[in-house]
Order: sequence, then structure tokens, then C-alpha cells
Amino acid sequence: MKALILKSLERLGYKLSRVDEPRGGMSREQFDAQAYAEVPREKLERRPFYNFGAGGFRHPFWTNVDMPSDWYGAMDDGSTIPFDLESLQTLPIQTGTAEAAYSSHTVEHISDEAAENLFREVRRILPAGKVFRITCPDIDLAYHAWCNRDRLFFYWTARYSRSGEMKRTGLRYPMNQASLEQVFLKHFAASASSLHLGPEQNPMTDNDIRQVFESMDYEAALDHCVSRCDPELQKVHPGWHINWWNFDKLGRKLKAAGFTHVVRSGYG
Repeated sequence: MKALILKSLERLGYKLSRVDEPRGGMSREQFDAQAYAEVPREKLERRPFYNFGAGGFRHPFWTNVDMPSDWYGAMDDGSTIPFDLESLQTLPIQTGTAEAAYSSHTVEHISDEAAENLFREVRRILPAGKVFRITCPDIDLAYHAWCNRDRLFFYWTARYSRSGEMKRTGLRYPMNQASLEQVFLKHFAASASSLHLGPEQNPMTDNDIRQVFESMDYEAALDHCVSRCDPELQKVHPGWHINWWNFDKLGRKLKAAGFTHVVRSGYG
């Protein structure tokens, strides 16, 4: 129902977005004063909360860690540590000095190797008992929507059928004209899809996608599609999705990085 409402509003030229009311009747400043009350002031001044792949996020107590690019706009306001997650390097943050770490809709834009390095590095900078929260698309939901031919699940196709968004994101044709196979593939392996690649670049066809999932185990099929993504194209289009995640995969990789207590959470 939510997807149907969003799609209907987009067709009329409207975009529905949530407006956050002050929590408990408090202003943002009052809420922050309460939420961060247990953290010493001298510690807050060094911004010990880290947001990886932060984009336009800004908060006086948080340090952003991101790779500046034209895709996401300027980030040179002094609150961002410029860092390429694909470099597989050590984060320029001292061990055990972070209060919390957060990453929202970033891991689907990087390789497994980069994500594994990020998880190890976050575990290094977090003292025992601190929290690392990750949000990302759940590939299981998209896969079930594809299998059930539920096009409304991919409600964002309307947005990416407008000329401005198509040009910005490198789409060759409107998403609402794409097959469900290509829409699904773009959700986790964008640079293997004909939505972005011309015939001369050998994108996966609809038949290729169906055959891969019919002939391979689920995760092997997902990995095969991701293996078709071009790392060089991702440097030009960092906003494309080139990886898949679900709770099982996140849990395995976080535990391999040294995290011991992985909890699933979500809306509702």
C-alpha cells in the first residue's frame, strides 16, 4: 500500500517525505544535550562519533568519513575525513577512540573486500561494548519482489524515469520502460545492467539473469551478477549499487571482523 501511494504521488509530481518533529517537544539542541549528556565535553569536541559514507550529513559531534566526489557534492567543510573505502587502507583514527560508528546505504556501493576492511577497521577503533549500526537494502526483499513480479516494490522507478535523474545517474533509458529483470539487477549490480550499458558493453540480458538464478544457488547467482560489475565504472558513478547484502551475509562478515553480538532491526 505504501509503495502504491508513493508511486501515485510521484505520477502527480509530488514527493512524500517525512518531517522529523522535535523529539518529546524538545528542540534539536535540547535533544542533543540530553542524548550526549554522558559523554565528556572535551571528548565531544573531537567528534568521536563516525559516519562512514556520510554524504551530506552534518552534526557537531560527528565526524564524516567519505570520498569527496561530484556525485555527492562538496564535503570540504572540515567535518569530513576524505577516505576511499576501496583503498583497503587503515583508517586515520586511533584504536579504541570512537564512541559509536554508523554507515547508512554505503556497503551496497563497495566491494566485499572494501566492506570487510571497513568492518575490521571499525572494530579496531571501537572500544568493547560500543555500537556499529549499518543500514542497507535487503536483497531478499528485492529478490522476492522480482520472483512475484511485484513491480510496485521498486517504487523508485518513477523518479529515475525523469530526464534530470536519468542524466545524473547515467541511465540509458527510463527505468519505467525497463524489464523487471533489469530493474532487479540494477538494484545490486548496476553496471551489469542494460539500463547503464550499451549492447557493445555486453550487459546481462533478461535471459541471462533468469538462467543464472535458475541454474545456481541463490548466493552464488547474486555473486555472479556482482562479478560482472566494472570497478572502473564505479569510480565514475559511485552512486551505483555493486553489491548485495542481507542479514546473514552482514552477520557472517561482521563476526569475521571481530564483532560478537549482531542484532537485526528495522521499521515496525
